[in-house]
Amino acid sequence: GQWTLTDIILMLVYGQSLSRGSTAQPIISSAQPHQNIMLKSGVLTRSNENGYDKSAFIPLVENWTETPASGICNTFSKRFQDSTSRTSPVLASASTGDGGRTIEELSKGGAGFFENTVEEIRDMFTLAQSQNKSFSVLNYNWFQGESNQLADDNSPFSSRVHEYISKLVKLKRDLDSEVLSITDQKFLPSMFMYQVASHRRLYQSKNMRVALAQLKMSNEYDDFIMSTPAYCLKHNTDHLHLTSEGSWLLGAYTSRAIYETIIMSKKWKPLQPSFVEWNATEIIVGGWNPRGTTLVLDNALCALTENFGFDLFTPNAVLIDIISIVTLVDKNTIKITLSAPAPNNAILCCGRGRDYMNSNDLGGELTGSRTNIRDNHGDFDEVTSPTGTTYKLHNASVMWQYSRKDGFNAV
Repeated sequence: GQWTLTDIILMLVYGQSLSRGSTAQPIISSAQPHQNIMLKSGVLTRSNENGYDKSAFIPLVENWTETPASGICNTFSKRFQDSTSRTSPVLASASTGDGGRTIEELSKGGAGFFENTVEEIRDMFTLAQSQNKSFSVLNYNWFQGESNQLADDNSPFSSRVHEYISKLVKLKRDLDSEVLSITDQKFLPSMFMYQVASHRRLYQSKNMRVALAQLKMSNEYDDFIMSTPAYCLKHNTDHLHLTSEGSWLLGAYTSRAIYETIIMSKKWKPLQPSFVEWNATEIIVGGWNPRGTTLVLDNALCALTENFGFDLFTPNAVLIDIISIVTLVDKNTIKITLSAPAPNNAILCCGRGRDYMNSNDLGGELTGSRTNIRDNHGDFDEVTSPTGTTYKLHNASVMWQYSRKDGFNAV
């Protein structure tokens, strides 16, 4: 089950619009700084489309929109070389999903995208073999979830969360089976995810069902890893999709999680607390930093929002507006002071967002559901995009909740 180095390593990109770089124009990854490759027809061309060309590998560049593929592969290669002083393995990529698609449509027997993805993997493997090169699939980069959001209805919250989990687990297991039958590799690919954050933007939902499902999977399944929440990335003017820099940066965050998990053999965990102590008019939220970084409350990643992103709600989504102040106790602990005791059934939410008048603006780092909680990881971990812009890879807090009755992320 241990990862094995091969001549060509596929880092597949799959999902909906953010996996395809929707609105992320102009492209910024127009040159290949390492040895990374794609099929001749490009990152975005799928096996059932006109122009699909499996006859050769060519250097990996973006050719229509800036998908996360270049950000993933190229920043991984640089991190590998900087950390080991060795030449990075040859990485291949392809983005085979489609905008606005549900898990059901992207799964085996759905709308054909699963089958086309398998066909492209098979074509890459066959081409590698014709060149006497070994080939494996290291990971799937799953950028999906918004299309499985639901407007608030009478459906049990817990059933929606567990429904998403069961469907995504099945999709991955089916893809694993197909990949292993093609490549004969002896290890399972891992699935790296971002955390969705546009439940209010698209579906006017007060509940972050999919975000909590993804977090639950990241915390409970060995082969599902969350790299970053999406809300902290640079969004386009539609407050939903990413800019070119944002899409590339999504790739950079993802590649760091891949490197830490697979090369350093320590599963990446996103920024989140490990305990809550709830007293009458004071809530202590602590144990945030397994990597020893320092918590920061500021607007470095996102525009300031109420209580830095903390709110109290009742189980039926009514805001309990009694938070007086949010302060840092130390580098690992936050204190929330209340103006009055919270009810016994209160839920402490982080990044859920409040009700606003203009739902069209509820997405992204400026207007969406978000937090101002981050660590200082970027003070010693920076990346530079193809435009020459340097980014500090601070980690933003994931979206989470704590029920006074049932604990963390109770659903």
